[in-house]
Amino acid sequence: MSEINIILIRHGEAAQSWGDHPDPDLSEDGFKQAKHLEEHSELQNLHLYDFISSPKARAKSTAVPLAKKFNKEIVINGAFSEIPSGNIDANEKKQWLTKTMKEDIKNLSEEVAEWRIKIIK
Repeated sequence: MSEINIILIRHGEAAQSWGDHPDPDLSEDGFKQAKHLEEHSELQNLHLYDFISSPKARAKSTAVPLAKKFNKEIVINGAFSEIPSGNIDANEKKQWLTKTMKEDIKNLSEEVAEWRIKIIK
């Protein structure tokens, strides 16, 4: 059986919060965080990795410096987009997300469970 290594990198700081913009890019600090990934000690040998990103602006912008460093194309995959939150009000989303992340997998809503399966596939 072959080995598969996956490195997950969370996006840098977004320029705006959930309720203020549907797809904010990175803030000034977020762009600095993304650029800093180039020097991260555990991210120095990514020549054999594929670079996959959410379609969200902040995720794509976070991936750019490393992709350029390793001369990689960033493949956009919608499965890695926002966790589906249905009709949760933006003011309640952080609380909902915190609760959902602590939830036992068998108790996830159908929408979130399907999203999770898409990511795994």
